Amino acid sequence: MAFNSKTFDNPLYNIFGFNTALTSNELDVLLNSWVHENVALIRNVNEKQIGQLETSILSAVRSGKNGSELADDMVKIFGAGKRNVQFIAEDQITKLDSQVTMAKMSALGIDSYFWRTMEDDRVRPAHAARNNQLFYLNDPPPDGHAGLPPNCRCRQEPNLKSIL
Repeated sequence: MAFNSKTFDNPLYNIFGFNTALTSNELDVLLNSWVHENVALIRNVNEKQIGQLETSILSAVRSGKNGSELADDMVKIFGAGKRNVQFIAEDQITKLDSQVTMAKMSALGIDSYFWRTMEDDRVRPAHAARNNQLFYLNDPPPDGHAGLPPNCRCRQEPNLKSIL
């Protein structure tokens, strides 16, 4: 949540003088639920690894680790090469950040966001076409909101006009 605070809460505070409408406890409950759901999608892991992975992902998100740093932790859990776990690590960090952003927007009454890509040659053509377009939280694109499709590096920029 450290990264999300930097990209969501701090700008919001600088503009309006307030932070997110979610308490730390509410965010913890949501994060625990999302991490559990996301990890359940990973195949070929045992119960011990699932518990370790959930703990590692939660710790990474709370401390602001990036995907590469989470991958280092995952190498220890799975005994696999970093290259094998890098995709999962980066995907989890981005997906959780997007889920936290959407929950914060919703709690504040922000109903839409601008889709932002990384604007590089790795962006999917469909996502590049969405860059700078407005999307509503209650009406996701066919493959999901920014940051939620597998390995999507896009992000949501809150449409603050919706609460002004």
